Amino acid sequence: MKKRFRLFDLSVAVAAIVAITLVLNNHFNARLAALEAEHKALRMEQIQLESVKSSLQGELNRSETDAYIMQVAREDYGYLMPGEILFRVSNIDSLYATHEVTLEETP
Repeated sequence: MKKRFRLFDLSVAVAAIVAITLVLNNHFNARLAALEAEHKALRMEQIQLESVKSSLQGELNRSETDAYIMQVAREDYGYLMPGEILFRVSNIDSLYATHEVTLEETP
């Protein structure tokens, strides 16, 4: 009878260890999947931020050129080079509008 209890005790202990191992394994797998998804999202964000950084670095490099400074001065501040004349069109729609001639308007 003592042997039977030892065998029963041993099988209960093994079953408990297996059950705990399965529960912990499932927990760790779920946590691992969540961390991998977070890693993927952060990697995508890093790629996007590197792209923005590259774009801003290019703009910074362009801003150091005379051509860029002249473009900003012309577009943002309305500056002109000596000898240039500025033409302002007050009604830009009239440049592209078409006028239909009707029979009543013909002489």
